[in-house]
Amino acid sequence: MDELVKALSSPDEVDRIYAAQDMAETENPNLAKPLILRLPEEESQAVRDAIIFGLESLPCAEIYHLIFDLFHSPDAYLRNAAISIFKSEQGVAVPFLSSHLNHADGEVRKLILDALFATGSGKAISAIRKALDDASVNVRITAVEYLGRMRDRDCVPKLIQGLGTEDEPMLRMAILESLLRVGTRDQIMEVFPILVPDDDFSKADLLFMPQLIRLTAKTGDAKLIISLIDTLTNIEIYAEDIVHAIEDASREFGELPENQNLAERIRRIMSQTADQELRLVCEHLIKQT
Repeated sequence: MDELVKALSSPDEVDRIYAAQDMAETENPNLAKPLILRLPEEESQAVRDAIIFGLESLPCAEIYHLIFDLFHSPDAYLRNAAISIFKSEQGVAVPFLSSHLNHADGEVRKLILDALFATGSGKAISAIRKALDDASVNVRITAVEYLGRMRDRDCVPKLIQGLGTEDEPMLRMAILESLLRVGTRDQIMEVFPILVPDDDFSKADLLFMPQLIRLTAKTGDAKLIISLIDTLTNIEIYAEDIVHAIEDASREFGELPENQNLAERIRRIMSQTADQELRLVCEHLIKQT
C-alpha cells in the first residue's frame, strides 16, 4: 500500500497512472484518501482520469468531505469529477449530499443537486423536491428539471403552484417541460387558466407557445387543439410543434386524428410547409381519419 501511495507522486507520469489503476484494483477504501488528495495537485490529464477511475472504483464514504471540497474548485473538471465520484456511490451518498443543501453558495447547492440526480437513487427525490423552495432561481430550475426527468408525480401540485407565482421565464418553461413528463390530463388542465387568460389562446405568452401546444395535445381534446391552432396567425412558425404534438397525442389517444375538423387543420399546415418530412407526417395523420 505504501509503495502505491509513493508511486502516485512519482515524477514519471506512467508510474502515476499505473499506481492509480493498481489502487483501484485493490478495492481498499483506505486508498481513496491519497487519491483524492493527489487529484487537485495533478497536472497530467491522463493521470487525473486514472485517479478519478480509481475513486469511482473504491468505497469513498470516509472521504465524502474531501470530494465535496472539489465543488469549491475554480476548475470545472474537478467540480464535474466530484459529481462523477458521488454518482458511483449511488444511494450511499444521498444522506451526505442532502445534509449540505443548506450551503450558503447557490452554485454549490446546484452542484449538490447535480450529484443527487447523478446517483440515480430514488432516495434523492425528496431532497431535490425541497430545493423547489431554494432562494436561487437557478437551483429551483435545476430541481424542476431533475424532478421531471425522475418522473416524480408527487411534485406536480407544487409545480403548478409555481407556474402561477414564479415570474422567471426560464423557470416557468422548465415547469412546463416537467409537467409534460409527469402531469396527468387533469393536472395539465389546471395549467390553462394560468397560461391562457380568459380561455383565449391569443392572449397567451408566445414564449411558452411550443410547450402550450404540446400540453394542449396531451389533453387529447381535439376541440381545444383546434382552438389553439385557429388563434395562430403565423401557423408555419409552429407547424412542426403542432404536427409532432398531434402525432404524439394520436399514439396515446387513438381516436384523436379521427376528428374531421382537426384533419382540416392538418391539411392546412401541410399546404403551408415545404418540409417534406413534416408533410409525410401530416399525410400519415390524415390517412387515419
